[in-house]
Amino acid sequence: MPPMLRAPVLWTLCFLIALGLGYAAVQRYDPRVVGNVDAGSYLGLLSGQPVHDGSVHEGRVLVPRLARPLFLLLQGHTGSTDAALLALLIINAALMAGAALLLAQTAETATGDAGVALVAALLYLLNFAVANLHLAGLVDAAEALALVALARALQTRQWVWLPVIGLFGALGKESVAPLAVLFAAGWLLTERRRTPVPLDAWTKVLAMAALSAVGVSLAHASATGQMAWPWTLVSALAIRPAPGPHLLTLVSDHTTWYVFAWLLPLGIWHVRHLPPGWLGGTVAAVAGVVALGLYAASPEVARPLFNVAGPLLSVAVARLFLPAARV
Repeated sequence: MPPMLRAPVLWTLCFLIALGLGYAAVQRYDPRVVGNVDAGSYLGLLSGQPVHDGSVHEGRVLVPRLARPLFLLLQGHTGSTDAALLALLIINAALMAGAALLLAQTAETATGDAGVALVAALLYLLNFAVANLHLAGLVDAAEALALVALARALQTRQWVWLPVIGLFGALGKESVAPLAVLFAAGWLLTERRRTPVPLDAWTKVLAMAALSAVGVSLAHASATGQMAWPWTLVSALAIRPAPGPHLLTLVSDHTTWYVFAWLLPLGIWHVRHLPPGWLGGTVAAVAGVVALGLYAASPEVARPLFNVAGPLLSVAVARLFLPAARV
C-alpha cells in the first residue's frame, strides 16, 4: 500500500470497527432508561435540551457539540434508531479511530514493527472499555484521543502541539487538564535522564496547563452561561473520604477489573522494553487518576485509567505475542 494511503485507510478501518462495537449503544441500550446520569447530560447538550444540575458533566461540551449537526441531519431519518445516540456514536467512533491510528504510529516508532503497531491498535479498540464505556453514550473518547495524541507529540518532540492538545482535551473532559500535565511532566523528567530536554518543551507544558485550564472554564461557560474558574469546579468535587477504605473501593471496582483483567497481567511483561519516557508519563498520570478518584470519592476510575495506561499496555501485549518484535 502506498505510504500516503496507510493513515487514512487505517483510520477508516478503525472507524468501521468502532461503529460495529458501538452497535449496542444505539440498538439495545438507552442510557436515559437505565439511569446513566452522565450520558443523560450529554444527550441533553446534543439535543438542545441541556440538564443544568450543577455537575461537571455540563462542561463536557466538545463531543455533544460535534454530534449536534449530525443529530439535526439524522433526525427523522433513522427509523427505530435514536438519532441522538447514533450521532453520539458516530463522533465517538471517529475519535476512537483517531486514537487508534495515533497509537499505531506511536507503537511503530517505539518498536520498529508495523505488525506490532497494527495489533496494538486493534487490541486497544477491542478492550472492554471501548465498547461498553467510550462508545456507549459517554464522552471519554475525547480524553482518549487527547492522551494518545500527547504521547505521539512527546515521542516526536513536536512540543508545539502540546497546548493545542491540552485545549482540545479540556473542552472534551476537564480531567484532561491535570492528567495531560502529569503525563507530559512524567515523560520529560524520565527522558531527561537519557537525553537533554530543551527549555522549549517545558515552556509548552506550562502553556498546555494554562490553555487546558482556560478550556475548562470556557466549556463550562458555554454550557451554563456562567464563568466558572477551574479551582471552583475542583472544590465542588471535594469529598475527601478516608483514603484507606476508599482506596479499597477503587481497587475492588468490577468495571476496572473488566478493563484490566487481561491487559495488565499480559502487558506488564513487556512495558520495560518500551520507551522509558512513555512509561514514566503513564505512571505519573495513573497516580493522578487515583488521587482524583480519592479526592472526589468516585470509584469510577476505569475510564481515565484506560485512557492513561491502555495505550502503553496494548503495545506491550502486542509485543509479547509477536516474536519478531523482540529483536
